[in-house]
Amino acid sequence: MADYKKKTQKLTRITLLASLLVVLMIGLGTLFSHEEVDKASAVVPTTTKSQNSQGPHQLVTKDGYQITVNQVERYRGSALDKPQAGHEFVICNVTIKNNSKVDQHYTNLDFKFCDGNDDCQVGRTLMDKNYVHDSLQFGTLAPQEMVTGNLVGEVRRGSGDLSLHFKPADIGTKVEKINLG
Repeated sequence: MADYKKKTQKLTRITLLASLLVVLMIGLGTLFSHEEVDKASAVVPTTTKSQNSQGPHQLVTKDGYQITVNQVERYRGSALDKPQAGHEFVICNVTIKNNSKVDQHYTNLDFKFCDGNDDCQVGRTLMDKNYVHDSLQFGTLAPQEMVTGNLVGEVRRGSGDLSLHFKPADIGTKVEKINLG
C-alpha cells in the first residue's frame, strides 16, 4: 500500500511538472513572438464618392425590397483584419426597406461584391471596432420596416467598375446589380 501511495505521489508530481513546463513554454513562445504588421494595413480608410450625380444608388425589386446604397468606402485593413495580398475591403453602407405587405427576410449572404472582371466575392465580417457594430447580418423586416448596416466585400486593390449583386434566396434566379462606381 505504501508503494502505491509513493507511485501515485510521484506520478502526480511528474504530471504537475509537465503541465507547468508546457504552460511556461507557451507563455515564453507568445512573449517572444511578434507579428510583422504590414505598413499598408495601417492606412486610414478612404471614402469613395458616388459618381452618380443623382445621389445614392437605389434598387427596387418587384417583390418589395428597396435597397439604398448610402456610402461606399475602400479599406486596406488593420492588424485585426487583413485582406488577401493585392486586395482591399469594400465597405458598403446600405438600407433595406420592406415595401411589401408581408414580412421579408434578409441576410448578408444575399449580396456579392463584383469588380469589372465579374470576379465576385461573398461578404466578409470585419473585427475592427469601427465596423463590427454596424455590420448587416440577417433578420426579418415587417411591412414598411427598414434596417441599415454595413456589407463588406473583398476585391482586387484599385479595381474599378464595382457593383453589388443582390439575389435573395427566395426570389427566383434573377440577380439585381447595383453599380457602385
